[in-house]
Amino acid sequence: MSSAQNPRSAMPPTLRLVEGSSALAAVPVQAAVQLACRGLFKSYQKGDFGIPVLQGIDLSIYEGEFLAIVGSSGCGKSTLLHLLGTLDKPDAGEVLFEGHRIDNLPSAGRDLLRNKHFGMIFQFYHLLPELTALENVLAPALIAESTLSYWLRRGEYHRRASELLEIGLS
Repeated sequence: MSSAQNPRSAMPPTLRLVEGSSALAAVPVQAAVQLACRGLFKSYQKGDFGIPVLQGIDLSIYEGEFLAIVGSSGCGKSTLLHLLGTLDKPDAGEVLFEGHRIDNLPSAGRDLLRNKHFGMIFQFYHLLPELTALENVLAPALIAESTLSYWLRRGEYHRRASELLEIGLS
């Protein structure tokens, strides 16, 4: 299979310009496509009218890349993120994670994917206010594991959660 057919093996340039942006993104030369969408369409109904929000979006996000999605209010940024995070389904097109299609997974599969592989912080971040920052980071492990399994590995989970918070949130 050629790299054009397998998005996981596609090699990006060292620097790339994201369409509609004036910022260059530094990407490791050997980086693989981690998350991608192809031909995404999404619209919303308002009464008898369909309001197109995304029309044929193609995007590749490479391993190790930091990407900012910017635009004016109402242009579809949140809609795109909801589709990439499998919180919503596209009208057409596909979302791929590590080369595998994920937008058509059953609900339990999408939940597992978000629990194990995705981290999302929303504008209205929905943290549990009664928990500390560390406890909020630990929440996915608490949900994914049985009580016994979590307690047996709690030291490992606490170390990893602390490392994640060291990016400036501690």
